Amino acid sequence: MLAIVLACQPVTQSVEAIDETYDVYSAFLNSIDPAPEQSIVVTNTTVALAKDLHPQTPWSLVANRGHKCFYEKDPVACQKLNDPAWATLFEAVKQPSYADIGKLSDMFRVDFPIRLLSDTQISQLYQYEEGKERAPFIFRFSTPIYDAEAKKAAFLYAFNCGPNCGRRELVLLEKVDQQWVVVDVFTFGIS
Repeated sequence: MLAIVLACQPVTQSVEAIDETYDVYSAFLNSIDPAPEQSIVVTNTTVALAKDLHPQTPWSLVANRGHKCFYEKDPVACQKLNDPAWATLFEAVKQPSYADIGKLSDMFRVDFPIRLLSDTQISQLYQYEEGKERAPFIFRFSTPIYDAEAKKAAFLYAFNCGPNCGRRELVLLEKVDQQWVVVDVFTFGIS
């Protein structure tokens, strides 16, 4: 698993960040609240999801449209999004990089059970009889991108909950007291 680290401008050099990557994913997953009967599935590879973001979209257009800032009117989240470091991360996350696609293993540290499955196994999950089983929540993650100090991270994810149910979002996190915390989440596609 590779992660991209940024200096003042995006760089193409990748570094190993396995534990950090799983900490980032786990912080995000722990911020959601699935129903006890809902099955959570994560694909066993990272994916390139930047096609969901138009390359010309500026951070200034996006910055105050996150769930916490825009919908919850959280002034702390809104203030944090003014940091110019997010604009640099946003520019980097918009660049599709198929070279950074990697295998994931069961190193997530989450508060509920998840299953790590291949795309083939996931396609078989949708072969169920209507009304007999609830569709699982399926998450596909891009490789996180970090700032130079590894104090801020951004990644894209796709979420599916059925044939016509899902969304694609950008997640921003920062490290506070050695723990990753979700700053905000931005929706770029929904069905």
